[in-house]
Amino acid sequence: MKKRISIIFLVLVLLASAFLMCGPDDTTEPDDGGDGGSTTKYTLTINKTGNGSVTKSPDSADGKYVYGTVVSLTAVADSGWCFVEWQGDLTGSNATETITMDGDKIITAEFCLSKTEMVSVPGGTYTQEDTLGNSFSHTISAFSIGKYEVTYDLWYIVYAWATENGYEFANAGMEGSNGTVGAKPTDSAKYEPVTEVNWRDAIVWCNAYSEKSGFTPVYKSGGNVLKDSRDSNGSNCDSATADFSANGYRLPTEGEWQYAASYKDGTNFTPWDYASGGTVAYDNGSKYQNDCKKVAWYSNSYGGDSDGHTHAVGGKKANALGLHDMSGNVYEWCWDLFYSYPTGPQTDYANSSAGSFRVLRGSNWKYGHDLLVVGCRNRYEDLYNYYSIGFRLVRRP
Repeated sequence: MKKRISIIFLVLVLLASAFLMCGPDDTTEPDDGGDGGSTTKYTLTINKTGNGSVTKSPDSADGKYVYGTVVSLTAVADSGWCFVEWQGDLTGSNATETITMDGDKIITAEFCLSKTEMVSVPGGTYTQEDTLGNSFSHTISAFSIGKYEVTYDLWYIVYAWATENGYEFANAGMEGSNGTVGAKPTDSAKYEPVTEVNWRDAIVWCNAYSEKSGFTPVYKSGGNVLKDSRDSNGSNCDSATADFSANGYRLPTEGEWQYAASYKDGTNFTPWDYASGGTVAYDNGSKYQNDCKKVAWYSNSYGGDSDGHTHAVGGKKANALGLHDMSGNVYEWCWDLFYSYPTGPQTDYANSSAGSFRVLRGSNWKYGHDLLVVGCRNRYEDLYNYYSIGFRLVRRP
């Protein structure tokens, strides 16, 4: 009996010692002060790189939040800038994200210049003429077009968002003509045009940019928003329809492209045998070549100064609308299939039924001065990508 009592006493002593050594459970959340919820507050620090702002909901004047508060953060880029991603204690490329305050948090919102300006183009009627003498009277409704070719920087930002939000691509894109496919933009070349993207990639990316920006996507397949440019979905891309009444981003029609490349004042238009923004016709030999050099990056072998590669957008003189690189730098995908011009006057004509290749316009850094004229048409298969092909955006006004 005494032995049993001694054992019980020893156990009690050991338990008491263990309690004194450990103290109360230190894994619980902070003391609730007796009111059923924590009163301990943590600091949310938000830093920014580039030009933009971050809104918080709920907002807090001193940046402190009670334990467990879920804070919604929205990054808003200034005009001409673009939101890239969250860094630090919050990651991702969606402009709106949430974070739970279970400790002090430090977050950085990264913004960058994106060369996203759009230029309004008044509607009107012009003669759309090519280098073979084919022409027709074309009435174009008002639209907005990119001041610059889509840069790799902008492509990369939207591509990163898109792949996190259900989009798939055949190609990851490249920074200009000498970059690395899919690599993070470099400080030295991020404003060169994106290349190595095919026509299918371009229309799917346009949809992604539209959705990311809160606009209605233009391109659909079977009534659904087109989100996949991979070869396995090629037939759906090739048969995609364009809803021109939607307010999202899209490729220009061939007619819109030449109208914007030729526009002067709504009455006068640059003739077919001039470079966009040029003042000398093609048949003026060296005078034409020197004139082209002011507005276009093209091959040194033909009097140009591209030095065998792409250049940052906007480096040459703009045309009358303020558009850069409509001639030279990179070829630009258009919506249309390549085919003979129609006969008779047309309004907002776009060919999506006849032909096998997609239209390219504007020529590029590696070709000669003869292809820089606004009437020059070229074509390429929509599943192929190349290091001298990019694109430019259009939207409803």
